[in-house]
Amino acid sequence: RPAVMRVSLVLLYTLGLRRSERVSLRLGDLDPLERTLAVQAGKFHKDAWLPLSADACAARQRYLQVRTAAGLRADNAAPLLCHGRQGTRDYGGPALCQGLHALFQIAGLRPQTGLPRVHDLRHQFAIQVLRRWYEAGADVRDSKARSSASIIVRAV
Repeated sequence: RPAVMRVSLVLLYTLGLRRSERVSLRLGDLDPLERTLAVQAGKFHKDAWLPLSADACAARQRYLQVRTAAGLRADNAAPLLCHGRQGTRDYGGPALCQGLHALFQIAGLRPQTGLPRVHDLRHQFAIQVLRRWYEAGADVRDSKARSSASIIVRAV
């Protein structure tokens, strides 16, 4: 479970995934050569290919090593983030939230307004994308920048 929660947190934060997108990932959605993750039928039933950062690639590799050592299913249709003796059961939305909340509590997060939600990680991703553009001097009011933002942020 710790390996699943770690890679979940990394993917949610670095890619801005929706909870439903994260729980529907399959092993075949990872492309290690292209360093991308395919999101099948996301919001509005659109597919997306998202670039994996160096941190996300490293977390993915560590997770796959743990998964292989545990003897879990390795076919492309297998759930990427799974549990159960043979790795046949994927983590659903409620299990993901419970696991992340436990992780946040172990880390000592005790905000007065409650623990971060999965969507808060997506929101933080969008803020960081915009911050990097401003720091790079991009004009986010430009129509090309806005269309690029909608592709990257994918309708936060």
